[in-house]
Amino acid sequence: MFPKIGYGEFLKRLHQATCLPVHVLHQSICKVFSGGTSQDVFNTISLQNIINKFNEQFVQLFAKRFSYSALDYRVVTSIFNPDGSFVDEIAAGNVGTMKGKNTDVELPKYLYDEVYYDSNLEHEILKVSPPEEIIVYGKLPRRCIQLPTYTGETTTPDLIYAKYGKDSGIIEEYCVIETKSDDLRLSGR
Repeated sequence: MFPKIGYGEFLKRLHQATCLPVHVLHQSICKVFSGGTSQDVFNTISLQNIINKFNEQFVQLFAKRFSYSALDYRVVTSIFNPDGSFVDEIAAGNVGTMKGKNTDVELPKYLYDEVYYDSNLEHEILKVSPPEEIIVYGKLPRRCIQLPTYTGETTTPDLIYAKYGKDSGIIEEYCVIETKSDDLRLSGR
């Protein structure tokens, strides 16, 4: 017998793993078990099997509907000189449009002498002191990393955090953050 999960918790975990609305999941389960079922079917194994099948179907459907083609573009970056060497200074306007106030950043770990940001959400993130294992962090300058988007344009993530690898003693773990509000109209405020 597998560990049982209450129906509400089962739906909650299924929603978290699939991002499908709870009411849709509930309706689907009711349809599958329209003749009734035992509570024993709501367990960790059946939950994982449903999640695995969902992910498999999602990948197959995604592959049929979308394709990836490399974009033909040349990257121009704001952190290298034309000869490939790093720039010595970056204009504050390339880092952010507003200067940070009331931030508790640990300047020895922060990339720059001053805090700049583009949105209130970025500012809130920069107010949080990073965990001890983070060795360097900060706002990425515009066009320093250009990731292609499906529209044919590029985007630069907002923030980066770096830490040493567990055993190597060199930087090998990075966390890149793109800030977006739940309501995109609020992300720039």
